[in-house]
Amino acid sequence: MGIFDKAIGVGNKLLGKGKNVIGLDDYKIQEDPLGRNQQVALGDMMMARAKGQTPSIAQEQVRQGMQQNQAGINSTIMGMGGINNAMKQRMMVNKGAQIGQDIAQQGGLARMQEQMETEKSMGGLLAQMRDADLGRERMSMESRNSRNDNKQSTIRSIGQAAIAGG
Repeated sequence: MGIFDKAIGVGNKLLGKGKNVIGLDDYKIQEDPLGRNQQVALGDMMMARAKGQTPSIAQEQVRQGMQQNQAGINSTIMGMGGINNAMKQRMMVNKGAQIGQDIAQQGGLARMQEQMETEKSMGGLLAQMRDADLGRERMSMESRNSRNDNKQSTIRSIGQAAIAGG
């Protein structure tokens, strides 16, 4: 069950069965199930990313960049003359530890930024979904109003014909 399904379930409890979170009839949403299902799937993926439950692309990019940096530093250290191999190994280990700390710090910041951007995007998706629901409801109301106007006009015509004829 996705986050949107859960939200709709909460809405049903609050608003009464057959209503979604924003109070629109569930059957109105089902008129466009393919589009809604895709939006819900995207929303679920975005929620997982915002919660940090998916691999972080930003964190992986930081890690790869730092590893390339480490390889370059190791090559430079090994090419240094006048220093014994034990000292070179020690320099590489120390630099590796420092880079490991940098990976953790910068990777964490990159992941946090990625999660915040995902939350913003998710807000936009939810707003689009709500606007689409409201638009469909508005069109449905306009259609009902038009049918009611036609019925009232017909009733008036029948009434006037009955008065004129009787």
